[in-house]
Amino acid sequence: MNMNFDPIAAKGCPHRFSALRQSSAALLAFLFFLGAAQAAERPNIVIFLADDLGYGSVGYQGGKSKTPTLDTLAKEAVRFTDFYTGSCNCSPSRASLLTGRSATRVGIYNWRPGRSPMALRGSEVTLAELLRGAGYRTGVFGKWHLGEVMPHESVLTPADHGFEHSFVTDLNAAPSHRNPANFIRNGAAVGECQGYSCQLVVDEALRVLETLKPGESFFHYIPLHEPHVPLASPEELVKGYPGATKEEAVYYANVENIDRAIGRYLAALKTRGLSGNTLVLFASDNGPTGPGSSSGGLRGQKETLYDGGIKVPALLAWPSRIPKPCTISEPVALVDVMPTICEAAGVAAPADRVLDGMSFLPLLTGGKFTRAKPLFWFYFNRDPGAALRSGDWNLVARTTGFQPAGHNFTPEMMELVRSRTFDTFELFNLKADPGQRNDLATQHPEKLAELKKQLLDSLDSARAEGPDWRVAR
Repeated sequence: MNMNFDPIAAKGCPHRFSALRQSSAALLAFLFFLGAAQAAERPNIVIFLADDLGYGSVGYQGGKSKTPTLDTLAKEAVRFTDFYTGSCNCSPSRASLLTGRSATRVGIYNWRPGRSPMALRGSEVTLAELLRGAGYRTGVFGKWHLGEVMPHESVLTPADHGFEHSFVTDLNAAPSHRNPANFIRNGAAVGECQGYSCQLVVDEALRVLETLKPGESFFHYIPLHEPHVPLASPEELVKGYPGATKEEAVYYANVENIDRAIGRYLAALKTRGLSGNTLVLFASDNGPTGPGSSSGGLRGQKETLYDGGIKVPALLAWPSRIPKPCTISEPVALVDVMPTICEAAGVAAPADRVLDGMSFLPLLTGGKFTRAKPLFWFYFNRDPGAALRSGDWNLVARTTGFQPAGHNFTPEMMELVRSRTFDTFELFNLKADPGQRNDLATQHPEKLAELKKQLLDSLDSARAEGPDWRVAR
């Protein structure tokens, strides 16, 4: 546009004025088209988060469950070999995913029992809030576990954290995955539902998908209840594992049912012509537990900070941007998801707070990725109590004679959260020793000292910011 237009000079030259008006209109039309195109090109976002699904519990990683949907994604999309959770159990991982911050910094120190004062605070900025502020339609379907799902005192609900539609349970599906009776839809109790949890949440997500107008971008967060106990699986799927014990067969069928539910959702995206520009992430909140589950040869399982408790299967599909399959071995984690999706959607991540995660979008698009600070974890009431991953190196911290301090979280445990120290450190090279069997601490004292400082500095920073639930709300 000619910002030096002179109306007096143009007065005797109608053709010049007309040409200018036409060029201005054309430019405005082009800018409108460009803005609309950019909005149309931003991806829809879908996150499937399984509950207690171990590294080796899916078919493509050697698991005994039939998982054709996930196996196909592993062949045709992005497969992560070193994907980590936000913690070794439920609530902290979910907090880390939605905020891009360490669960310790957010103040979700362990899994949350009902009516606990520990909950995701309103001062945190979630991925849903950011995307909704950018015009995305947002919905959460499944296990919330970060606060109450119905208004209660000062604890916030999913609606307060950016989700305009919610179909959730506070904790696990009850009485089991079959015909659960504790779902809450947008703050109102639903009553007993007929079917299995994973299929029910996908049903709800697809109903919401049908209400979207053409061109509307959406974010669906689908934290599945399965395969967390108490398990319940369709009998026809259980019968498909005749060589297994009853408990194992129920577990294998449970994971297979997850795969079928995800397959239904992906098929619906394809039918609606949405699959190409939808970024789909699949992962688990922590490692496995129980008969039939598998950590795939990793050390430990749920409730431990060895890799069996925090390294999980993970896949990502985004056909319009990543048309060819690839395998990513760079360590990334749930804490990286929020900044990654923000960058993919063209939304600014919060600049007024510490983010412990960083965008791994360059890994997906062929760019350079250099982690600014290492991944770290703190689990105050178990041993090991802290861990760090930096490149191929892994540091695990223990406390001599430590006794587990309860199973979940109570405000009285804040003293231990604040005061927990470590006197024993194990050092592993995970490229050479993924099972963490060979402690190299005495062989590499300089690397040990370097990583020990990084871990303790990271932990000090996170604990200093994390709220004290004896007084905070």
